[in-house]
Amino acid sequence: MKKRWLTSFLTIFLCFTFLQNAFAQTSYNEGLYFKEKIKVTQAAKLIKGKKLKTSYIVVLDGGIDKAYFDQWYGKLIKDAIYFPDWGSYFGDPFSDYYTENPHGTNVQWISDEITYSVGVNDFKNNNPIQTIQYKICDAQGHSTADRFIFALNDLVDNYVKKNKLNIVAINFSSGIIFTNPNSASTKVQKKKMQQAIDKAVANGVSIITTSGNDNKKIYEYPAINNNVIVVGGTDINDKRGTWNTEGTSGSNFGSQLDLVAPATQIRVFDSEEKWYLDTGTSFAAPQVATAVALLKAVNPVLTPAKIEKVLKDTAKNLGKQDKNGRNNEFGYGLLDLEMALKKGIATK
Repeated sequence: MKKRWLTSFLTIFLCFTFLQNAFAQTSYNEGLYFKEKIKVTQAAKLIKGKKLKTSYIVVLDGGIDKAYFDQWYGKLIKDAIYFPDWGSYFGDPFSDYYTENPHGTNVQWISDEITYSVGVNDFKNNNPIQTIQYKICDAQGHSTADRFIFALNDLVDNYVKKNKLNIVAINFSSGIIFTNPNSASTKVQKKKMQQAIDKAVANGVSIITTSGNDNKKIYEYPAINNNVIVVGGTDINDKRGTWNTEGTSGSNFGSQLDLVAPATQIRVFDSEEKWYLDTGTSFAAPQVATAVALLKAVNPVLTPAKIEKVLKDTAKNLGKQDKNGRNNEFGYGLLDLEMALKKGIATK
């Protein structure tokens, strides 16, 4: 009887321990499923030991948390740019978690998590994938065409050309709306925006932006500009992200959409460095921007056009596709980092 009791106790204890460990593992992995979806682990094996050219991703956003910046400066972060002439909020490159929008830091973190997991940075002397934060959004996460145009031209003229910095991707996880779309001044701004984008691309910089989160056809700039990679969001089941019962929140769709990446219940962090889950195409775009940086690092001869083709050709097909291999809900499909790197390494 005593032996049977001990056996039962041990069985219950082992079951409890297994469930406890399983719960801990589930909790730890919660919100990180995006890395599995885009095949980060497989990508890491592909480029392990390869010599990579240092490549920079610019995050156009609302600033970065100072503590995060200080922690990762020189390891994952190259610099942070700001212009006081734009107003008091732009007096420094930082964003206070307690009083302002942490959006820029969380967009940064998605990129950093992929770079960290791929294992290309040693956080000492060899850190080939780094970001540059460029503050163009206000505390509410909004920007203007003028600031966007200025930033792109500044980056190309003063960083790519003058300082020979290998900026390969610009991520803008936001959108710009013109209040008077048909006015003469707006037409001038639209033209200047397209010219700034074309100039960046001509100088080897890919522009990545979001499709938007309104569950409607894409309507914001620069997503409706030419020469940009527009990224929508999916859920854990590879469905287009829809985020409320009213139908007013979801990944925007349309003919401009190029790719999708996971964007539903993604892990981000609060002011006390505690993680929580957030949703939006803002977190899909930096996955693609980081893929661009890795492609350029592993094969420096790749142009923005070739990189875009590699990403589209290797994306996982989702939904019914047209004769060109795309549809308006998923573009060319779900980002596949492993297959993109395979093809990118072989592309001449």
